[in-house]
Amino acid sequence: MSSSNFVDTNEQHKEEKRWRINADAKDKASIRRKLTECINPWDPSKHPHSLVKIVT
Repeated sequence: MSSSNFVDTNEQHKEEKRWRINADAKDKASIRRKLTECINPWDPSKHPHSLVKIVT
């Protein structure tokens, strides 16, 4: 049997590495935080008074 038939069990895709998993978790948390900070465009009663509306 040639050595090219053996599977390297230590090989991981970069998506499976611990640093990548941690970075993805930070990205998800950041997106979740931004979405909670966004205003609802269909609820003007919750818009800040400093918001300027431009209609063209």
